[in-house]
Amino acid sequence: MKRCPAREEPQQAAGYGFSDVDWQYNSSVVFAYVEENHGGITESFTVPYPVWRVTATLSATRTPEKARFRMIVVDQETGQVLEGIEIRYPGSVAKTVVARGRPMYMIIGADNVERFMITLEAPTTFVR
Repeated sequence: MKRCPAREEPQQAAGYGFSDVDWQYNSSVVFAYVEENHGGITESFTVPYPVWRVTATLSATRTPEKARFRMIVVDQETGQVLEGIEIRYPGSVAKTVVARGRPMYMIIGADNVERFMITLEAPTTFVR
């Protein structure tokens, strides 16, 4: 079993809150996703594409004003946070990641959330 250098999400991830600039690729393919209603630490994964996007969508209808979602992508070997997302209230955020061929994992925190979906997608030009 590989050790996970980072074990919990940052309490204040506001710097990760906004989406990146528009995705410059015309089309993309979802190659992985997580759909849940609670947080945790994912299994280790590796992405073979040089550029990819992580998108998080939050659904909260019972108490949307209390909904909070946090997620970071962590380099498993160094513990460096490669990218992160924070959403307060229902909505979506998309971030571009430039990391390839290294083991990573996600730490996810979800409070007052009915459902969230995280998708990993790559431009079709990189997918064979």
